[in-house]
Parts: sequence; C-alpha cells; structure tokens
Amino acid sequence: MILAREIRTQLLDAPIRARVKLLPPKRQPLPDREPVEPSFEPSVGVEPNASYWIRGGIPVVSEDETPYEVRNRQTLCRCGQSRNKPFCDGSHKQFGFDDPALPE
Repeated sequence: MILAREIRTQLLDAPIRARVKLLPPKRQPLPDREPVEPSFEPSVGVEPNASYWIRGGIPVVSEDETPYEVRNRQTLCRCGQSRNKPFCDGSHKQFGFDDPALPE
C-alpha cells in the first residue's frame, strides 16, 4: 500500500506529464436517470420559528425584478437575518427567531 507521503513525494519529484499519470482518474458521469425528487404541486407554507417554503416551481423575483433560478422547492427568509436573502440560510436558529406561525 502506498502511503500519502510517498504519493506526495512522487508528485513533487516528477515532471508535469508524469504527475498527471499519478493522479486518480476523473469521475465518470452518472448515466441518465429519472429525477430523484418528485414534482410538487405549486404551494406556499410557513415553518414555525423558521422560514417560508415554496414548492412546485414558483418563480422568485428579486426586488429589482431580476428572476432567480426556478426550482422545485426553496425556502425564503422570514427572520430578516439571512446572509443569502431572499433565501433562508438557517440564521433564524442562531438569532433565536421566535414566531410560531400559527393562526390566532
């Protein structure tokens, strides 16, 4: 079994063309398959103490009317603390966002 240190030494000591031969082969692309994720009907919901979720390819557009990539499901920031607005990045947990999102 070749140790990582030996491989590193071989790579550093070899000319560039020889280095390429020492590297592992590229990953092969996956064969065409059916989508893993099911399609969703268009819908919007609210997670208690968390984000809004949208499903079913509903378009999201920025404040300056720039469209974002349409996706099958996305979560949008509700706490105002996300560093990736309008999308949720989980910051609500760090900042202790508290809104149960239940009807009164």
